[in-house]
Amino acid sequence: GKMPLLVDGDSCVWETDAICRHLLEKHAAEGDGPSLFPTSLAARTAAEVIVRHHDTYIGPIQGCLYKPAPPFGRFTSRRDALQELVKQLAVAEAVA
Repeated sequence: GKMPLLVDGDSCVWETDAICRHLLEKHAAEGDGPSLFPTSLAARTAAEVIVRHHDTYIGPIQGCLYKPAPPFGRFTSRRDALQELVKQLAVAEAVA
């Protein structure tokens, strides 16, 4: 498969999340823009929990939904996948 790569000076950064974080921190530190990361520890922790929850639970369900026909990952039907997606989105909303 293909993997995104950012070459920034002497740094080589791969994986989309790491690239985004690298660019956000770099430009905030250089004064080119504000930091988009929450300032309080509690808010940063909640943001991290939501991101990890997405990667672990929501992302795989989304991938199943793009398939034109079964199997839909671990789900027997698209309806089952959608019901689980709604549950997992509620978990993420509760953290936010």
